Amino acid sequence: MSRSLGLWLAAVVIPAVLAAPPARADGSKGESAAIDGLSTRGSVSSRHESWLVMPAGDLETGAELSFIQAPAAAVGGGGELAFTDVMLFRPHLRYSVAGRVEVLGGASILAKQPSDARNRVLQSAAVGARVGVGKKLAGQALLTGGTLLAGAGLWGTASASLLGRKVVEETLSFQGELGASGTKLDHDLAAAGAPWFAEIYARAETLIGAPNHIFAAWFGAEYRVPVAHGTGGGPALDPQTRVNVEVGMVYAPIRSWDVYVQLAFVDRGDLRDPATTLPVLDGGFDQRQIMFGVVRRFGAGSRGDASPIDLAY
Repeated sequence: MSRSLGLWLAAVVIPAVLAAPPARADGSKGESAAIDGLSTRGSVSSRHESWLVMPAGDLETGAELSFIQAPAAAVGGGGELAFTDVMLFRPHLRYSVAGRVEVLGGASILAKQPSDARNRVLQSAAVGARVGVGKKLAGQALLTGGTLLAGAGLWGTASASLLGRKVVEETLSFQGELGASGTKLDHDLAAAGAPWFAEIYARAETLIGAPNHIFAAWFGAEYRVPVAHGTGGGPALDPQTRVNVEVGMVYAPIRSWDVYVQLAFVDRGDLRDPATTLPVLDGGFDQRQIMFGVVRRFGAGSRGDASPIDLAY
C-alpha cells in the first residue's frame, strides 16, 4: 500500500500532553491533543511511539479543522452555534533539536463564522518548547496570543507545566500534568491597565493503544482553579473553577502519517454572568469542539520502513 493510499483510506480518524515513556520502544502511547488546539500538548505521533521528544532532526507538519458548538454563545447575535457555524483551521510546525528539545509554532485561523459576527480571521498564534527531564518527566512552556471578539482588543497567555506518565502495560498507561498559567485581556490598547487572571491546573488521562502501534485512544479531564485576578481598570472579571473533558483517537497507517479525531467539552463560566466568561471565540464560553486532523513527519525517526526507535526521552 502506498503512503498516499494509506492516508486516504485513513481519512476520518484525532493536539497532546507530553508523555513520559520508558527508555525502550515498547509501543506505549503518550500524550493527547490540546483543548485549545494548535497541537500545543505535543506531537500526536507519540501516542503510538515510545518517545517523549521527537527524534533528533525530525520535522512535523500538521493541520486540523475544529468545529465549535454551543447552546448559546457570545458570538454575533448570541444564539446557538450549530455544527459548521464556526470552523477554525489550525496549522502547526514542530521540530526536534538533538532529540531532547522540541520547539513548535502554530496558528488558529477563523475559516467560518456566523453571518452577523465580525471576528478577525487570525484568531491566535502560539510558540512553545518542551524539554525531556530524565526518562519519566518533561517540562513545557507556551506563549499564546490572539484577538478578542469583534476585534475589540488582544489577549495573551503564558503557561508552564510538568508532565509525567505511568506505564501499566504495553496497551495501557496513565499520565498527569501539573501547571500554572496567566492570561491578560487588553480591551483598550491605549488604556493603562487590563483585566488579568492566573490559574493552577491538574490534568489526568488514560491512554489505550493497540500493540501494533497503529491505533490509540484516550480520555482525560483537566481541573483549573483561579488563584488571582484583577480588572486593571477594565471590564469586570470573575474567573471560576473549571473542568474540561476530552476524548479522542488516532490512527497511524504508517509511521510518518497520523490522522485523528477529538471531542472536547470546554467549561467556562455562565453566559448569564458575563464576568465569568471571556470575550474570546476559542474557549471563552461553554462550548463543545469537534476536531479532525492530519500530521506528517519527516526525518530518520519517521520513515515508514524504520525499525522501532529506542530513545531515552
